Amino acid sequence: MASQGPANLKIKDKDNAFGPQFKWGGSLNFGNGTVLAEQADTNWLEHVSRRYGNSNLENILRAFAVDILGYYFEKYSDVVDGYWFDHARDDDSAQYIDTQLVKQVLNKYDPTAVVAFNAGYGPNVPLTVRSPFYEDFTAGHPNKIGDYSHFNLINLPMVTSIEETAGSIMPGLIGSRSVGHIFMTTLESSWNAVGNTVDLQPAWDRAQAVEWMKRTVSSEGSWTWNVPRQGYLTGEFSLLQSGALNFIKEVSDCVYNPDLPPDSSCYDPWILPTPAPTPIPVCDLPLDDNVWSYTGGGNFNKYCGTTYWSATRCASCAMDNKHDLYYTGMDSAGQSLSARKACPNSCGLTCAQWVDEPNVESC
Repeated sequence: MASQGPANLKIKDKDNAFGPQFKWGGSLNFGNGTVLAEQADTNWLEHVSRRYGNSNLENILRAFAVDILGYYFEKYSDVVDGYWFDHARDDDSAQYIDTQLVKQVLNKYDPTAVVAFNAGYGPNVPLTVRSPFYEDFTAGHPNKIGDYSHFNLINLPMVTSIEETAGSIMPGLIGSRSVGHIFMTTLESSWNAVGNTVDLQPAWDRAQAVEWMKRTVSSEGSWTWNVPRQGYLTGEFSLLQSGALNFIKEVSDCVYNPDLPPDSSCYDPWILPTPAPTPIPVCDLPLDDNVWSYTGGGNFNKYCGTTYWSATRCASCAMDNKHDLYYTGMDSAGQSLSARKACPNSCGLTCAQWVDEPNVESC
């Protein structure tokens, strides 16, 4: 669950440090839903003011914990065993949640449920108790997947930090306060990957997945696999990608099999499907300009080849100033180019398409 919730405090008003703002207000990507989102925010703030006197930060966080979370904690007390809050900032620099109050409300309605708070700041590895006395298990979020794949060895200290407590009086605990817990996605550089095929194959090597998970649970730690949805269209909300589900089933069967022999197929590498051959162009396309960065929104870190360049962006040409914010940037020579012109390989352009692709000025 996202901690900022209805308060919409993750995206802050620059002129009013923690003042609530319309999260979707003015968004070019939200389309006609912008008006509805702004009205929803207005209704929410009016509710907080009626119930608690005003809509300051303290009351917004209180209303979120008592009115929103309390409702779900009570309704699903016999169904849900634990909760994991993302963006759970609760410090001097930012506050999206009142961790103490959330813990109190949870204990009131479901005293046996457990909770973790992923603060979203500071080092993630090795495992750290981010909300002492309030969290029951560590958030277990790996290093940022935009920088490192989940299975990168840089995340191994998450496993070893659990193993190091295995011989203690309370095994599996980090700092004698929280159960060591690891949260991983089945994919390489995405948590959701909406729109991919239902049989999308995980990026993990199965042998490594079995080893890391088995080492964790054998030391009385805990492990969670994130499974992406198939999509967000009507009728798809509860559909999970079958490839990820099959992978998790195979890995779990191996991890929890007490009679697993050393030569078991569980330790065989996961066989990824063979990709379709890429046609060899008849001319030499320029290499993607890795120095190229887009110019919109003050963000200059969107290079060719990163997950930022979705099919939508690669297929778009900067036809006006609005699109220019999102799809153009400066290359290493200081020239203004569209994403397709600067990143032909990442965007899958043929040589003919690249030659015919207009520059920003002529779009």
